[in-house]
Amino acid sequence: MHSLKDIAQQMELFSAYLKKNGLKMTHQREVVVESFLRTDGHLSTDELYQLVKKKDKKVGFTTVFRTLKALTHCGLARETD
Repeated sequence: MHSLKDIAQQMELFSAYLKKNGLKMTHQREVVVESFLRTDGHLSTDELYQLVKKKDKKVGFTTVFRTLKALTHCGLARETD
């Protein structure tokens, strides 16, 4: 499990990445990123979506998918087949 300090640092890194790319850290993105960072091991987009839906039913699959792509581009996630 990641420590709160690690999660906070990674959230800051992701927030800086978004800002650099002209995007904002929305509540929905925050829920997705926090769910991702608090989970150990590999997650599919569908699995992450199911976790996020438990926290906020308003978050759509596309938001999870795009946020996961952004996490990959900023180096906090890795895409696997």
